Amino acid sequence: MGDGGSGARSGTASPRRVALIGAGHVAATHAAALAGLAGVRVAAIVDPVRERAERLARSCGAPRILASVEELLETGACEAAHLLVPPPLHAPLALPLLEAGLDLLVEKPLAVTGAEARRLEAAAARTGAILGCHQNYLFHPSFRRLQAALASGRLGRLRHVTGSFALPLRQLESGRLDHWMFRSSLNLLLEQAVHPLSLLDALLGPLRLEDARPGRPRRLAPGRTLVTDWRLTLSAPRGTAQLELALGAPTPLWQLLCACSDGLARVDLVDGRLALELPGRSHEAIDRWRRGVGLGLAHIGESSTALFRAVRHQLGLGPRPDAFFATVAGAVAAFHDHLGRREAGPLEAARGRRLVELCESIAAAAPPEPPRARAEPRPSVRPEILLVGGSGFIGRATVRALLARDRPVAVLARALDDPLPPLDDPRVALRPGDVRDPRALAAALEGVRAVVNLAHAGGAEEPEAIERAIVEGAAQLYGAARAAGVGRFVQVSSIAALWLGDPRAIVTGATPVDDHPGRAPYARAKALAERRLAELAAEGGPELVILRPGLVVGAGAGPLHSGLGTFNRPQHCLGWNDGRNSLPFVLVEDVAEAIVRALEVPGIGGRAYNLVGGVRWSAQRYLAELSAATGRPFRFHPQPVWRQQLVELGKWAIKRVGGRRVPLPSLRDLRSRGLLARFDTSDVERDLGWRPVDDPAVFRARAIEVHAADAD
Repeated sequence: MGDGGSGARSGTASPRRVALIGAGHVAATHAAALAGLAGVRVAAIVDPVRERAERLARSCGAPRILASVEELLETGACEAAHLLVPPPLHAPLALPLLEAGLDLLVEKPLAVTGAEARRLEAAAARTGAILGCHQNYLFHPSFRRLQAALASGRLGRLRHVTGSFALPLRQLESGRLDHWMFRSSLNLLLEQAVHPLSLLDALLGPLRLEDARPGRPRRLAPGRTLVTDWRLTLSAPRGTAQLELALGAPTPLWQLLCACSDGLARVDLVDGRLALELPGRSHEAIDRWRRGVGLGLAHIGESSTALFRAVRHQLGLGPRPDAFFATVAGAVAAFHDHLGRREAGPLEAARGRRLVELCESIAAAAPPEPPRARAEPRPSVRPEILLVGGSGFIGRATVRALLARDRPVAVLARALDDPLPPLDDPRVALRPGDVRDPRALAAALEGVRAVVNLAHAGGAEEPEAIERAIVEGAAQLYGAARAAGVGRFVQVSSIAALWLGDPRAIVTGATPVDDHPGRAPYARAKALAERRLAELAAEGGPELVILRPGLVVGAGAGPLHSGLGTFNRPQHCLGWNDGRNSLPFVLVEDVAEAIVRALEVPGIGGRAYNLVGGVRWSAQRYLAELSAATGRPFRFHPQPVWRQQLVELGKWAIKRVGGRRVPLPSLRDLRSRGLLARFDTSDVERDLGWRPVDDPAVFRARAIEVHAADAD
């Protein structure tokens, strides 16, 4: 790697140059953590998607943008690297880095098998490279306080730990089932269970599995189940432990109860609280009273401190107050601090390897998963329809509808190596790739006569990035479809692209989109994409048909739709208004049927249609039905628009005082989110022969009762 590392390793003043490999959300957090360290600088961003790498490089001042690990090794741009890519890539990318002698911090899990983890350890030992595994929750502030309390000796000797780990999974709630962790019970353990297991390993020493009791497998899709709940019994050199896992639970819970020889310690890692229960010298009743008062005062103090830190951060006067950032910052600082001593410290690879092997032992107790061998596509069948972004909620339903007509289809998406049903059907041709990759796009369009664009913002968060992903992605796809001689282009947009804040308005497919600058980034991007595609179609190319689904509900996605309001907590919906107006619900099966018909019906080029079903419950009615079916206490909280605007203005003012450049909140956008306008869908029903469900009992069964099984 050249002589660039000599200064950092010998203690001279030159800063240690670090490369971030992978430019996703976690990488941005690592970059922010590195920015707070002296003697370290981000020297390169490595990611095959250049736009993503450029965005991160701009934010952290990295001078180099590279496309691959091979390119990084050729340039000699760094002495150390953080590997922040999906778990299946950990071992393949880490091995050449370690063999080149780079010090390396790998995001958890260290690898996807114990054998891979051992190979990484061996490679580091051969070259003298320091290998660490980013078990960041070892640095949770409350856990560090727990460790300090145990080390003080006040509680005596630690004997046993009882733990509960039950956290929601955002991907599961939103129906993003193509995530790596949902491909097997082992993957889910490696992605989630290593968090509480790493804490137990730190408290008790290397863990040994004594017993693993799996819960009932959870059905993700037809033919695909996953064990999400476990009861584990563990032993270790310094004590024993029991751990309850509920991966994807609706209510967050992460607590450890440490039973010591002379007291108890309870830590809550969700609320960030530590409570010590020590015997006193007074009468038992007085002692219990003192402990209760002390615990209450401690909780008040901790909560007040957390609130103060949050307000200070919003004013730009302090660091990020969230526990996740604190854990990452602590782990990154510890790794680089120990690098000076040529060791990995608490993030040692040996612990990462032990946790991978432990997860393998736990997963072995799961019921056998049905084989998912995917038949090869029939050689005589060549799909004439391409779905871009077809692995999502609406995409899978559309594939199902096409296959019901025995219509072979091709699907272009980024993650297709282990497809969920129905994408594993032999009549589905999988085209892994990105809409921004011209070569992948050209290959996927070969022989295609119709395209359906279901692509979304791809995880972008910045307004400019959202607009770029949606607008430029659609334009690039249309241009490629034109070059390939495609006959029809179906753009699946959204009713969010319309102005829906006027209760007197009757909205049809001919209603113009609303690209007002004050609209939310997603809504405005959808409107701009429609305008751009209409301009391109006017110049010649595939017939353009635009479909705007309403609030799409049904099996395959979570029931808590953002069209009802803001769910700061799953049980509480802060409504966009009083929640009494009819909402434009539509079943996902009906959306899929409309897409299929839009591919087939002649003479509809240049038209747009709004897809709204016949059952149009209010937000309050929908949540009441959902609560009754699932047994969960969902509550709708009405909010007048003026109050929401005042709250948003207050947030805006605090951010501006803190020096953050944010746009002024838009009253127009808040009013549109209330969905007060009425929809007339006679045009789509007439032109496409579309008949959405209008029977409340059928709607209830498909939109509400399908979620009852997941209520626990």
